[in-house]
Amino acid sequence: MPNVYNEAPWCGAAVRAPQVSASGLRVRQSPADGALRQGGDGLMVSRASWFACILTTTLGAGAALAATSPRVGPDATTSASQRFNAELVDELAKADPRSMALASTLMPLAGNATSAPARSQADLLAEAARRAPDDVLVQWLAALLAPADATLSPAARALLRLEPGNGAAWMFDLQASANANDADGVTEALRRIGAAARFDTHFADVALAWEAIHEAHPAPPPTGNPAGFQIDEQPLIRGIASAAAVAMPALQSLLRACSPGNAPLGGERRKACIAAGRLMVDHSTEQASMAIGTSILEKADAPDRETARRTFDYLQQTYVSAFEFLQTDEAAYRQFAADWRETRSEPAVIGRLFRRAGLPMKPPADWKPLSTESVALRDSSLGR
Repeated sequence: MPNVYNEAPWCGAAVRAPQVSASGLRVRQSPADGALRQGGDGLMVSRASWFACILTTTLGAGAALAATSPRVGPDATTSASQRFNAELVDELAKADPRSMALASTLMPLAGNATSAPARSQADLLAEAARRAPDDVLVQWLAALLAPADATLSPAARALLRLEPGNGAAWMFDLQASANANDADGVTEALRRIGAAARFDTHFADVALAWEAIHEAHPAPPPTGNPAGFQIDEQPLIRGIASAAAVAMPALQSLLRACSPGNAPLGGERRKACIAAGRLMVDHSTEQASMAIGTSILEKADAPDRETARRTFDYLQQTYVSAFEFLQTDEAAYRQFAADWRETRSEPAVIGRLFRRAGLPMKPPADWKPLSTESVALRDSSLGR
C-alpha cells in the first residue's frame, strides 16, 4: 500500500474511551500519534481526513512490517508500488474526464515510471475540466490543484456556479482575496462560507470514486501479508488512502484568516469567522474540516468554543479506539464500508458506528479529555 499519509492531521495522543458497549464492541484505551504539521508560514493543512490519520496510526505497523519483510526489501516494495501506480495513471489518463482528474492526483506517487505522453499534472487536469465543465468532482480536483494566486481559477469559478450553497467552494475565493491582500474580500468570503448550507470537501466522493477504480484494478497484496481478511487490502481503504493524498492548501488560508495575531479579531471579521466555524463544526462532511472549524471557534473566542472542543476531542479519541476493532472483524468492516457508500459523510459514518456500539455522540459528564501534555502538544501544533 503506497505511503500517502505524509501530511495526516493530528489525531490525538492519549485515547480514553468507554471500556465496553451495549453491542459488545469493546472500546479501550489506545495510544495514537501524528501531528498537524506547521510550516514556515503557518499550518500545512492536508487533504488527508482525520480518518486517514487513524489509518496512519492503526495500519502503520503492518505497512512497516511488509516493507521490512526478508523476502522483499523497502526499495523493492517502493519500486513495485510506483510501477503499479504508473500503470494505473497511464490507463486512467486515456479514459473519461473524471478518471483523468483522479489520475492526475496519483501522478506524484508514480515517480518517473508513468508513460503518459509528456503530460503534466496540470495539463491532465485542465483537459479533464474542459471536457466536463459541469462535473463537480472534476472541477473540485482542478480547483484544488490550480496555482494559488490573486485570481480565481476557472475551476473555482465553475464550482461557485455549480454549488454556491457549499461553503467549501468559497474557500478558493477567500484564498484569492488573501493572496491579493484584500481584507474586505476575505471577510466577505468568510460570510459566504458561514451563510452556506453545508461544508463539503468531497472527500467521500473522491474516496468512493477511487474505491471503484481499486476494485477494477486491484493492487497485488504486499508480500508477507498473512492469509485472510486484511483491512489495508480493501478497495475502500485504498480509496480513502488515495483521497487522503490530495492536499488542501485552501484550508490553511481559512484558518489563517481567523487567527487574531497580536490583537483580537475585529467585529465584522470575528462574526464572519464564528459563522464559518459553526458551519464547519455542524455541517462538514469530513472530520478534518470539523477540526478546522473547532479551531476557528477557539481563535475567534466564540461563546461555544469549549463545548465544541470537548465534543470534537471526544469523537476523535473514541473513534480512534473504535476503529481498531474493524481491522479484524470482517462483518463489522463490511457494514462500515456500506455506511460510507450510503451516507457519503464521515461524521454520519461515525454516528452509525457509535450507535451500533452503544456509544453516545456527546461526551458523558465524567469523560476526561487528553492529558495536559497532549493538549500542550496540540495547542503548539495549532500555533496557539
